[in-house]
Amino acid sequence: MTCKITIYAFVTSCCTLLAACGGGGAGSPETGAAQSFSTDPNPTVIEAPTGVKVTTSSIPERTGDYRGEANRTWAVLEQAGVKAVAFVTETEFSVPAEKRGPPAAINYAQSWGIEYLNALGIPREQYVDKTYIARQNRRFLYYKPKREAETGKYPLMIILHGYNVSPEFERHANTLGRPDELAERDGFVVVYANGQQAKGETKSDAFYTNLGTWSSCDPNDPDYFNQIIPELTARGIPIDEDRVYMAGTSAGASAALSAATTLGGKIAGVAAVTPSYYWPAGYKVVYQTDKGPEEHAFDSCGIYTQPPFSVIAIQSLQDPAFADSGTSVTTTRYNTWSADIRRAWRQALNIPETITETVAIPNTVQEGNGFVGTLTPQVRATRNSQATIYRYPPAPSGATFEYVEMDHAGHGWPTPRAIDDWHGNVETFGLRNQDFDASELIWAFMKDKRRIR
Repeated sequence: MTCKITIYAFVTSCCTLLAACGGGGAGSPETGAAQSFSTDPNPTVIEAPTGVKVTTSSIPERTGDYRGEANRTWAVLEQAGVKAVAFVTETEFSVPAEKRGPPAAINYAQSWGIEYLNALGIPREQYVDKTYIARQNRRFLYYKPKREAETGKYPLMIILHGYNVSPEFERHANTLGRPDELAERDGFVVVYANGQQAKGETKSDAFYTNLGTWSSCDPNDPDYFNQIIPELTARGIPIDEDRVYMAGTSAGASAALSAATTLGGKIAGVAAVTPSYYWPAGYKVVYQTDKGPEEHAFDSCGIYTQPPFSVIAIQSLQDPAFADSGTSVTTTRYNTWSADIRRAWRQALNIPETITETVAIPNTVQEGNGFVGTLTPQVRATRNSQATIYRYPPAPSGATFEYVEMDHAGHGWPTPRAIDDWHGNVETFGLRNQDFDASELIWAFMKDKRRIR
């Protein structure tokens, strides 16, 4: 499948329907491709400097690459019915002879192609009037319930892992497989998405073989998300495209908000868990410059109009991952910044500012009691956290917004279940809240949502 992207002009109509791009297992025709400003009749095919190592099975014995703890984890996933899909995406992009807009207006999305070509060692003077097709290995894990879809098609929940970890980590160590249990109970499909291999990032632990990260405006990511439904359809798993949801942890939360925007409003709802937030499209701020105040509108990968969808945000006010400094456990800057971004999202979605319901979640677990490990500042700061839900009126479009505030929980997916210290995760990121089940809360928020047309 080839998704066309124009750098600098960066037209992002790139297959904006999740299942509209051709390729993958479904073989559907390509639609909605962006205009190409290049006159090059013979695009150059290049192997991307990022991607993932392809693992077609979650059982390591079938590839011979894994040992030890990873081996046991993949065996557990396979026994639980989790399967892996590997495929190749192709993203076409070009650099026009004339730049669109002054250099100061070049945004991250527009500069992506230059960084990409630099990574390949292609001189800048060779960029103009050339078309490239970047191929990448991509993959995801999925869980399909044993029960048949009630309406003939399954709702779909796509879960994005955090920075430089893997879908195996997200399923096994972060969500603890709870979304799969809810999928079996209520009849939806769960996909654990896999980000691209971070440049220069390696870890010796075999469990992280498929580690990856998300690049909000890297054109390959929307291409990747577009291919998920065709890949599932090819495996006899029909998806209800009106009920596609995204959830993400940390950097995955930011990527979910970005992807839902870039995909043109074809996502019904997004859950942002312990998020590094992402600004909504078209949100305007005023900067003071030497020439006076200047208004700037944030774009989301070239998109300036925010499509509507529902959002639930789950955040800690003392998340060690966003500490003011490496030795601090205070998060003053993050709290100020994130409050501004939550307000921006409510405004962009036309959510009224008045809170209609406040629910204090019972503090049933004393997080940290009986903890066996090093009492780092992060562990001490996140003991016995509490959580409150704030609900807002719906927007005229039907979009809704909920905010779950934890007073001082650690950086992780909240769950009532007992949690082991996974690779020193607790000692680094603190004790996650155990008073509520984030998977259950997110699904309860999402399950009646439909994409807003």
